Amino acid sequence: MYSVRKTKTASGATAVQIVRYQHRKKIIARHIGSAHSKEDIASLTQTASDWIERESRQQPLFSFTKTRVQTLIPIDKCQYLGFRYTFIYEVISEVFRLFHLDSLDQFLIRKKEYPCPCNDSCFSCSFMC
Repeated sequence: MYSVRKTKTASGATAVQIVRYQHRKKIIARHIGSAHSKEDIASLTQTASDWIERESRQQPLFSFTKTRVQTLIPIDKCQYLGFRYTFIYEVISEVFRLFHLDSLDQFLIRKKEYPCPCNDSCFSCSFMC
Protein backbone atom coordinates (compact mmCIF):
# COMPACT_ATOMS: atom_id res chain seq x y z
CA MET A 1 0.00 0.00 0.00
CA TYR A 2 1.51 3.28 -1.12
CA SER A 3 1.39 6.60 0.68
CA VAL A 4 2.66 10.10 0.03
CA ARG A 5 5.58 11.24 2.17
CA LYS A 6 6.76 14.81 2.55
CA THR A 7 10.15 15.47 4.11
CA LYS A 8 12.54 18.40 4.40
CA THR A 9 15.75 18.30 2.41
CA ALA A 10 19.12 19.78 3.36
CA SER A 11 18.44 22.82 1.18
CA GLY A 12 15.22 23.58 3.06
CA ALA A 13 12.93 22.39 0.28
CA THR A 14 10.18 19.85 0.83
CA ALA A 15 10.59 16.56 -1.02
CA VAL A 16 7.49 14.63 -2.06
CA GLN A 17 7.96 10.88 -2.31
CA ILE A 18 5.77 7.83 -2.79
CA VAL A 19 6.64 5.21 -0.19
CA ARG A 20 5.42 1.86 1.03
CA TYR A 21 6.19 0.23 4.33
CA GLN A 22 7.35 -3.37 4.45
CA HIS A 23 8.47 -5.10 7.64
CA ARG A 24 8.59 -1.74 9.44
CA LYS A 25 10.96 -0.34 6.85
CA LYS A 26 10.31 2.53 4.49
CA ILE A 27 10.78 1.71 0.81
CA ILE A 28 10.78 4.69 -1.54
CA ALA A 29 8.91 3.68 -4.67
CA ARG A 30 9.25 6.99 -6.47
CA HIS A 31 10.59 10.48 -5.86
CA ILE A 32 8.14 13.00 -7.34
CA GLY A 33 10.11 16.19 -6.77
CA SER A 34 11.08 18.98 -4.39
CA ALA A 35 9.58 22.42 -3.94
CA HIS A 36 9.83 25.50 -1.75
CA SER A 37 6.36 27.07 -2.09
CA LYS A 38 3.11 25.69 -0.73
CA GLU A 39 1.48 25.76 -4.15
CA ASP A 40 4.26 23.68 -5.70
CA ILE A 41 4.15 21.21 -2.80
CA ALA A 42 0.38 20.86 -3.24
CA SER A 43 0.87 20.25 -6.96
CA LEU A 44 3.52 17.59 -6.31
CA THR A 45 1.30 15.94 -3.69
CA GLN A 46 -1.57 15.82 -6.18
CA THR A 47 0.77 14.32 -8.80
CA ALA A 48 1.84 11.67 -6.28
CA SER A 49 -1.77 10.86 -5.41
CA ASP A 50 -2.62 10.53 -9.10
CA TRP A 51 0.36 8.20 -9.60
CA ILE A 52 -0.73 6.01 -6.68
CA GLU A 53 -4.28 5.81 -8.00
CA ARG A 54 -3.12 5.05 -11.55
CA GLU A 55 -0.38 2.51 -10.76
CA SER A 56 -1.90 0.59 -7.87
CA ARG A 57 -5.62 1.19 -8.48
CA GLN A 58 -5.75 2.25 -4.83
CA GLN A 59 -8.62 4.71 -4.35
CA PRO A 60 -8.10 7.57 -1.88
CA LEU A 61 -9.93 7.23 1.42
CA PHE A 62 -10.62 10.96 1.68
CA SER A 63 -11.16 13.40 -1.15
CA PHE A 64 -8.81 16.36 -0.98
CA THR A 65 -10.69 18.58 -3.40
CA LYS A 66 -11.45 22.01 -2.03
CA THR A 67 -15.09 22.20 -3.10
CA ARG A 68 -17.35 23.93 -0.65
CA VAL A 69 -20.73 22.30 -0.45
CA GLN A 70 -23.65 23.96 1.28
CA THR A 71 -24.70 21.36 3.85
CA LEU A 72 -27.05 23.49 5.93
CA ILE A 73 -30.69 23.81 4.98
CA PRO A 74 -32.39 27.11 5.76
CA ILE A 75 -35.09 26.70 8.41
CA ASP A 76 -37.70 28.46 6.28
CA LYS A 77 -37.35 25.67 3.69
CA CYS A 78 -38.15 22.98 6.29
CA GLN A 79 -41.53 21.61 7.28
CA TYR A 80 -42.28 20.00 10.64
CA LEU A 81 -43.87 16.61 10.09
CA GLY A 82 -44.36 15.58 13.70
CA PHE A 83 -42.74 13.32 16.21
CA ARG A 84 -42.71 9.56 16.04
CA TYR A 85 -43.23 8.06 19.48
CA THR A 86 -42.98 4.45 18.32
CA PHE A 87 -39.32 4.70 17.35
CA ILE A 88 -37.86 3.53 20.69
CA TYR A 89 -40.51 0.82 20.92
CA GLU A 90 -39.49 -0.53 17.50
CA VAL A 91 -35.78 -0.39 18.36
CA ILE A 92 -36.16 -2.22 21.68
CA SER A 93 -38.52 -4.79 20.12
CA GLU A 94 -36.01 -5.51 17.37
CA VAL A 95 -33.15 -5.89 19.88
CA PHE A 96 -35.26 -8.30 21.93
CA ARG A 97 -36.12 -10.25 18.78
CA LEU A 98 -32.44 -10.47 17.78
CA PHE A 99 -31.53 -11.90 21.19
CA HIS A 100 -34.56 -14.24 21.17
CA LEU A 101 -36.17 -12.50 24.12
CA ASP A 102 -39.66 -12.25 22.62
CA SER A 103 -41.36 -13.33 25.85
CA LEU A 104 -39.68 -10.48 27.75
CA ASP A 105 -40.71 -8.09 25.03
CA GLN A 106 -44.36 -8.96 25.54
CA PHE A 107 -44.12 -8.58 29.31
CA LEU A 108 -41.92 -5.49 29.57
CA ILE A 109 -42.93 -3.40 26.59
CA ARG A 110 -46.45 -4.39 25.61
CA LYS A 111 -48.03 -3.67 28.96
CA LYS A 112 -51.45 -2.84 27.57
CA GLU A 113 -52.12 -6.56 27.10
CA TYR A 114 -51.90 -7.09 30.87
CA PRO A 115 -54.56 -5.36 32.99
CA CYS A 116 -53.62 -3.24 35.97
CA PRO A 117 -53.59 -5.43 39.12
CA CYS A 118 -55.31 -2.81 41.25
CA ASN A 119 -58.10 -2.10 38.73
CA ASP A 120 -57.54 1.58 39.37
CA SER A 121 -56.51 4.47 37.15
CA CYS A 122 -52.79 3.51 37.30
CA PHE A 123 -51.82 6.84 38.86
CA SER A 124 -52.07 5.39 42.32
CA CYS A 125 -50.52 1.97 41.79
CA SER A 126 -46.80 1.25 41.64
CA PHE A 127 -47.03 -0.63 38.31
CA MET A 128 -46.21 1.25 35.12
CA CYS A 129 -49.33 0.30 33.15
